[in-house]
Amino acid sequence: MTASTPDTATTTTAAATSATATRADATPSTLGSPPRSRKANVALWTLQIVTALLFVNGGVLKLGGLAGSPEAFAELGLGLPCMYLVGVAELAGGIGLLVPRMAGLAALCFVPMMAGAVVLELAVHGPAMAVPPLGALILVAVLARFRRDSTLRLLRTVRRR
Repeated sequence: MTASTPDTATTTTAAATSATATRADATPSTLGSPPRSRKANVALWTLQIVTALLFVNGGVLKLGGLAGSPEAFAELGLGLPCMYLVGVAELAGGIGLLVPRMAGLAALCFVPMMAGAVVLELAVHGPAMAVPPLGALILVAVLARFRRDSTLRLLRTVRRR
């Protein structure tokens, strides 16, 4: 058994306190996610831009009542108010996907929306019509997963205010 000197005990306590403070203050990327390579980040941004364009396009079509949107929503039993609400959500979320601080949250908000679209299409039109919303669901789920650090940072910022 070795006796600890006051200096050793102080150093050990300070190191433990420092490690705890560092862990509490660390960003999620330093705790759970390995740093991404430049290629991975470029691929993720490419996926975000393509997904954003899909949603912005869909939102504009719905808000403009174009491309059979009113008929499609009527077939689903939802009507024009719901079409406009979905159009606004798609447009806002698509723009949010292009804003670095908002991208993760925008993708996360799309997940339940697209899951509902998949279920609705399956119930009304069958599996063939559920493929497009399922593809969009997969895209936003991937983005939400890989942008979770930005979502957590945003939520921490909001909580501090």
